[in-house]
Amino acid sequence: MKILILIASMVSWGISNPLADLAITQFSPLLLSLIECTVGFLFIAIVTFIRRSKPQIPWRLVVPIGIMQPGLAWLLGNTGYTHETASTGVLILTGETLFTVLIGVFWLGDRLTNKQWFYFLLGMFGVVVASATGTHLDATSTSIYFVLSAVLFGIYANILRKHLSEYSPVDLALGQTLVSVLFLGVFYLISGQNAPADVSTHIWGVGSSLWFIWSRPALCRF
Repeated sequence: MKILILIASMVSWGISNPLADLAITQFSPLLLSLIECTVGFLFIAIVTFIRRSKPQIPWRLVVPIGIMQPGLAWLLGNTGYTHETASTGVLILTGETLFTVLIGVFWLGDRLTNKQWFYFLLGMFGVVVASATGTHLDATSTSIYFVLSAVLFGIYANILRKHLSEYSPVDLALGQTLVSVLFLGVFYLISGQNAPADVSTHIWGVGSSLWFIWSRPALCRF
């Protein structure tokens, strides 16, 4: 069962990247991130209601990590898609696992074998190559947005391991998406952006369906 959950998590992540690349053609990165977090929060709130259990949410930690992930991480990733191709984004964002490992080594004292270090360095080399050879739509490389998004996930994953492993993934997801909605909503109001007109129905559907990206970090904790 755990293997199936991890496979579902992997598939959702793979599908989400080209969909985000499509949705960003008509939504701003900030608005798309807000749509994703809002729909995700509503879905998880419904799940919580069906479970009929009182959420246990440690707000002292959930507020900062909710701003970080999914809030800033998704905003950075969506900003990257305005300048880079989906294939470039996917290749760089696979670095999430590499940054998780690296931060775990230096912060949590994880140990790697020589073979694991070899594969880790090989993966990092791949991220560097993808960052340097991506098709940039302007003169300046913007793949740094994907790199920063991957770094934030690595920090987030290790905070979960160190401080929040005893809490329900659903409760944490509920709190984090709520924090992200408030954070991105305030940011959106301050930015003075307006919702785009004449957005096709299927693009709204794509943007709204991207909430399932959030299932990945939650599923990976089972």
